[in-house]
Amino acid sequence: MNRDILIEIESVDWEQFEGSPFYSASEVPVALREVVSLNHEHDAERIKNMVLNSVGNNHEGIYYPVVLKALDFLIRIQKETTSKICKICVLGVLNDLYYFQPCVGDYKECSANELKNYVLNILQPFNDENTPLNDLSSV
Repeated sequence: MNRDILIEIESVDWEQFEGSPFYSASEVPVALREVVSLNHEHDAERIKNMVLNSVGNNHEGIYYPVVLKALDFLIRIQKETTSKICKICVLGVLNDLYYFQPCVGDYKECSANELKNYVLNILQPFNDENTPLNDLSSV
């Protein structure tokens, strides 16, 4: 999985998701590469925050339009990784994003409401009710 997904991450034009003045396109592939290579528990919280802050703002509880593409990678990583640490980390990211709010700024391809509906739909299987993070025995 690692090599193929890394090539795909690098092939995305992350700048197409510009809209919020706080979004930095260069941070997304770096964060996704970090999560793909996550194998040590002591790095998990740092990488989780890195991912959340690359696709939004963890402290404000918001996500940017880049989630339209980043979620595809995160869900794929969560499903395909053999690293339990990576799987738990990505589940945490997906769960957090489910409860965040959209911040589209000047992005014109969709409204905040459309983005929120997309995120809620795609992340439904990863919310607390469907994947309780305190019961990860099946991970």
